[in-house]
Parts: sequence; C-alpha cells; structure tokens
Amino acid sequence: MEPLTLILTALAAGVAAGAGDSAQSAVHNAYHALTRRLRSRLDDRDAHSALERFAEDPEHARQELASHLAASGACEDDAILDAARQLTTLAAAAPTGGVTVNAQHAQGVQTGNHNTQHNTFGPPPA
Repeated sequence: MEPLTLILTALAAGVAAGAGDSAQSAVHNAYHALTRRLRSRLDDRDAHSALERFAEDPEHARQELASHLAASGACEDDAILDAARQLTTLAAAAPTGGVTVNAQHAQGVQTGNHNTQHNTFGPPPA
C-alpha cells in the first residue's frame, strides 16, 4: 500500500473503531500513538487542525490532511509508517460492537445508518 494511503487508512480505521471513545484499549493506544507522531511531524497549526477535522469527518477532511502529510514528509518516516501498520492491523481485528442480523427469508434488507431504500414487491409466488 502506498505510504500516504496507508496513513490515511490507518487513521480512518482508528476513527471508525471509535479510538476517541471507548474502543478496545490496544486500538485506542495505537491510534493515539500514531496521532502523536503525526503531530510532532506536522509543523503548522493548519496541519494540526486538518488532523483534528479528519478525526471528526474523515471523508471531507481527507484531501486537506493528505496534502499536509505529503508536504511534511510523514510518508517517508518509518516510525509513522510502522505506527500506521500497527493501527491498521489492530483495528481490523477489533470487535465492531455491531449487531447480528438474521435476514433469512427477507426481501429488501438494508443495514447501517442513514440509509434510504425504496422497494416494490409483487405478490408472493404461488
């Protein structure tokens, strides 16, 4: 995986796993270790703000943070890349705290939050 993508993916995985809240301790610690390393590498206030915005809304802050990461040389920092790899591995193994859905014999099933779905079903088969 390309270094910039690795860092952004790791941060997003940490955010998704709830690293700022009540996530598994190892994920929480790995997320904060990576962000500490990034803060020390990012040298201006705008870059630090971009990192904070990414934690709140990864989708919309991704490009801005990517620009700061590339400019800072974070993508060439072995300690940052190792921390990103560790976080990615831990987040992938962390329980998500989701629910189990039994959709046996169901039609038009959708899971997740903030979804919209429109279904039209005909009569049951004879």
